[in-house]
Amino acid sequence: MDSLRDARSDKTSYVKALSESQTWVMSFLYIGTFGSFIGFSFALPLVIKNTFPDFLGHHPFIATYLAGLGFMGALIGSLARPLGGLLSDKIGGAKVTLVVCLGMALGTFVAIGGVKDRNFPLFFCSYMVIFLLSGIGNGSTYKMIPSIFAILGKKHAMETGEEARGVAVEFKRRAAAVIGIAGAIGAFGGVLIQVVLRQASLNVSAMVKAAQTPAEKLAIAQAHTDWSVPALWVFLCSYVVFAGVTWAVYLRTSSAFSKERASVNLAGVAI
Repeated sequence: MDSLRDARSDKTSYVKALSESQTWVMSFLYIGTFGSFIGFSFALPLVIKNTFPDFLGHHPFIATYLAGLGFMGALIGSLARPLGGLLSDKIGGAKVTLVVCLGMALGTFVAIGGVKDRNFPLFFCSYMVIFLLSGIGNGSTYKMIPSIFAILGKKHAMETGEEARGVAVEFKRRAAAVIGIAGAIGAFGGVLIQVVLRQASLNVSAMVKAAQTPAEKLAIAQAHTDWSVPALWVFLCSYVVFAGVTWAVYLRTSSAFSKERASVNLAGVAI
């Protein structure tokens, strides 16, 4: 790690990074990828338990080891992260992130169909795909950060006339700081997923709590197994927004950042 000594972040780098609009854009995108990864890793077993009680009743082995299903998703997402980096090195992190967000929206749409049709295999497979894509997205977004700040650094050097190498080192430090900032903010996405799912379940939970007998409670729960559908629609719309932001900021040729990239003769650099 001695070769990275010049790129180490410090307090000043964090302060300067917070003033960059790109820091907040990338942190927002990381909410969609890493937030989904960590949020669904915790929430999926409980969602399955409350959505497919009939299926679990006929498959006691799966019901017993339900937590393992959440682990499978987390494992897939973790293994997919290096793949996101490799793909981003070849075709660009922004393009990969765009495809990831659209794919997660499509996967969520399929999951909604699985809930409505009472099709557990369809629901489960769609979420394994979402985990796969979230892992790829974790790698692609982190690939974008140093590329973005390299362009910002070169633009800054051109505008101020400062020595290019010193500016490059400074913006590497800012990029390192942004990786930490985005990681912290992205984790908050996991909290948001829990909040959205909880809000979607409040009505059914209240009815179950008000029921007088265990039989009534079970009947209410079985009659409202589609409780998660509103939350899934929120997630789907969120992924569309993440995709739109990725395209509007980094891939649209008329965007402010695309113009900045062109102005420093780095138009061919994959972001």
